[in-house]
Amino acid sequence: MTVEIDPDEFALLRAINTFEEREAATASAIVFAADDHPVDPAADSLAEGERNGTMTVRGASSIGAPQNSWKIKLDADPYRGQTTLHLSKHTFDITRLRNALGARLLRNVPFLPSFRTQFVHLVVNGEDMGLFTQNEHLDARYLRHRHFDERGALYKAQGFHFAVPSAQERTDQVIDGLESKALDDHRGVFAMLDGLHDSSRSFEEVVAQHFDRDNLIDFIASYYLIKNVDSVEQNYYLYAPVNDPERFYLLPWDLDGGWDFYGQDPQPIPSWREGLANWWGNDLFRRMLQDRDFVEDVVAVSYTHLRAHETGRNL
Repeated sequence: MTVEIDPDEFALLRAINTFEEREAATASAIVFAADDHPVDPAADSLAEGERNGTMTVRGASSIGAPQNSWKIKLDADPYRGQTTLHLSKHTFDITRLRNALGARLLRNVPFLPSFRTQFVHLVVNGEDMGLFTQNEHLDARYLRHRHFDERGALYKAQGFHFAVPSAQERTDQVIDGLESKALDDHRGVFAMLDGLHDSSRSFEEVVAQHFDRDNLIDFIASYYLIKNVDSVEQNYYLYAPVNDPERFYLLPWDLDGGWDFYGQDPQPIPSWREGLANWWGNDLFRRMLQDRDFVEDVVAVSYTHLRAHETGRNL
């Protein structure tokens, strides 16, 4: 992949160090090209005022890392069917493989739709930026290709604990920790959270109305197996179909914190965080872990997935 961008604007993007700076930054015009995505001759030079997309810094906890990750939005002509490209550097992963490996293995998990990845070589203004992982953008196209209703609700978790919504959240019709990627009507999320925190109902009743049991079990079992512990409040999406807006499915995202990521550190995380107790700080998962039947099913499914990996069927 190659990108042409104004050098001064590129320097400003590379200097972003905080989430707030990222949110305030303006995406810069670019000319994007790839081996199988040649540049339109009418848009081959920024000097002539032409462009075919924009670029900005991406990431949350990785903001301020020595090497940036990027988000590219193409104006029209998609690249391999996508107009939003997530290019992740995975600066803190010394292997640069964890996210792609996790996404590839999760393709074989029956009730947890994964996302596509590929490795790309990025060159910006003639400067070799090295290897990146391109992650499939979760949008209507992603949903359609996995036989979901593309008109449904889609949220990205960013500091979300399935907590009881505050009165202010209900008034403002916003949910702290969730970034809506589709709809402005959040009544389904509020109904789900109210049901989850209704102490008069069993967890099985809550799941039957607001979740998919197999999806929940596959999510926690898979994240547990690959040790993706940085998922208590982020690194997943929530989806609800338009004809059942109070029923939510968990979708995986950003798996570079798995595969003993914290084992790279001379002072690794406490061992309890590598077990199911890691998710105790999330209200949904805490109720799940308090239900004996659910825990037994998570353990059973974990062994099933593990045996599949050991025999090589998923490699």
